Amino acid sequence: MHYHVCAMPAMRINLLLLLTATSFTLSISQATPQPLAWQLVAPAPGSPAPPARRVAAFGLLPLSNTLVLFGGRNETTALSDTWMFDLVKQTWSQLPPAGSPSPSARSNMVYGVLAPGSAGREALVIGLGTRAGADVVDDWWSFSPASRTWKLLQLQGNVPAASYGAASGMYPGTDLLVVSHGFGSTHRYSTSHACNMTSLVCSQLHSRVNEYDPTAPHPRCLFSGTLVRPSTLVIYGGCMQNGFTGGPCPGRDSWLLDFSPAGEEGSGSWRQADDGPSPRNDPALAPVPAAWSLLGRADITLAMIYGGQEKGKQTISVEEGDAHVLDVLDTEAGEWYCMTVLPGAQGQAPGFRSGSMAATDMAGARIYIFGGQGRADGQYYGDLYMLTQLVNSSGAAVGLNFFSRRTTAARYFTYPQLHGLFMGLAWGVLLPAGALIARYLRHKDPLWFKLHRAIQASGVVCALVGFILIWVGGARNPGFAHGIIGLLVMALGLQQPINAYFRPHKGEPRRDAWEWLHKGGGYSALLLGLINVSLGTLLVVAPGGLWIAWFVWMSVGLAATLVLELMRWRKTLDRSHEEPAGNHLMEGGAGGLDKEEQAKSGLVGGTAGVEMAAQT
Repeated sequence: MHYHVCAMPAMRINLLLLLTATSFTLSISQATPQPLAWQLVAPAPGSPAPPARRVAAFGLLPLSNTLVLFGGRNETTALSDTWMFDLVKQTWSQLPPAGSPSPSARSNMVYGVLAPGSAGREALVIGLGTRAGADVVDDWWSFSPASRTWKLLQLQGNVPAASYGAASGMYPGTDLLVVSHGFGSTHRYSTSHACNMTSLVCSQLHSRVNEYDPTAPHPRCLFSGTLVRPSTLVIYGGCMQNGFTGGPCPGRDSWLLDFSPAGEEGSGSWRQADDGPSPRNDPALAPVPAAWSLLGRADITLAMIYGGQEKGKQTISVEEGDAHVLDVLDTEAGEWYCMTVLPGAQGQAPGFRSGSMAATDMAGARIYIFGGQGRADGQYYGDLYMLTQLVNSSGAAVGLNFFSRRTTAARYFTYPQLHGLFMGLAWGVLLPAGALIARYLRHKDPLWFKLHRAIQASGVVCALVGFILIWVGGARNPGFAHGIIGLLVMALGLQQPINAYFRPHKGEPRRDAWEWLHKGGGYSALLLGLINVSLGTLLVVAPGGLWIAWFVWMSVGLAATLVLELMRWRKTLDRSHEEPAGNHLMEGGAGGLDKEEQAKSGLVGGTAGVEMAAQT
């Protein structure tokens, strides 16, 4: 497969930087998208600044011209401080810690901005989160910049469960805070809720999603979301491994939840967008200002993704995102685009970070990015950047093409994928082939036995390697269907060569019991193995073509087995008609064939293990 990497040549970057320093205006078509550039928003001299952090709550209150920052996590602990940034004065101020009630320290919370039309009624709303690991919190708060106070909220109705790392968002001018998925103290969630932060009543937009359902996002946490319309939530990536489920960690699937503007119960429905950027945990998502007209039209809603953690325990290799390129999703067509972003006038740029927070100023046509952890150095940051359209010294936009369609997804390879390859080879090819040889080629003696033994041994080795790979990839909680069946299948598979080694010879006591054990174990392992590989193709969020190909392959194999079985029994019936009637009564079945003839015709013998009894 060919993979396209969105990037801008260094010569073009240098040319754009040169143009920003000139005073001439380039004549451009109105439909041509304009380049964007980073701008470091440095606080005014003498202003304090918040400490470095990641995965905090961060919002723009447009009527107050204020950015509000709460909590998050530094290198060692969760934080509980509240900061306000005055966009006019360019100064930070910290809310005094003592006195009025305030939220406890937390990170990975859900949040949004309530802007009902009056600056005095604006508020940053937060909820849920984690103090450390599975120590989750379930309270809800709102912060008023006018009074500089926090207020504890009491939500009613179908309130989201205590969790952290969920996706959330509020669309400017609306009352609904939408919350989706997340991780509790033991389990990952997949429900989606809408909470009206004026009436304080919540509803469930979408019920639990099964982890094998290819039509909706599986349970996950440590991902991000944003509302691009009053009734559309966009989510990307996240961790789906452990927590009594399985899947990629990080993932790279992108989904859109459409629901009624009023957030009515059960009104949500999911649709999947194309695969695009690299897999990511904790990216920053934000709606793109309509004024940028990136696709030549201001009426197309777009979502931008910045940064994220691209590597985890599962990762073997990944095509990392370019620090100078942002990915943009057309939420109507479900298509990804690449947007090259240039450094600021002094060469400032945040680079590639995870756990950063984003806030969009729709009216001002800019996006603010705060903090995060650097990919290159692992350092935590507490700086503020602004993403805005690039203009020259005359204030005119520079018109060069910097926006392109991402035609293929970024490359990556993980231990679960390698696990799937080995398990698919074992339970989908080798072990079924060995079973078919033992059942239908026994007349080719001793070739059938040599092939059967070699192929089954290879299949068991492949399955064992696949089992080790998933453990190396960080899977530690097998308490779900795929994990439980996988353990059972491995136990059955490994006992087959062991019980074959201790088989009784023909005519010895317990020979019949051994055959029942060996054949029954082999049949059971094959059936469960096929089921589990099928579940695995859905669990890892594989491309639709892959799991469709698997089910087609399995269907063809089952159909071929059925044909062979019908041919076998037809041959048996034909032989039975050729035998004298007395032999039927004497031998009592199988068309009058004696044991030796039955063995040669394939009537005696197992399907999934080493069966030498017919030859010994």
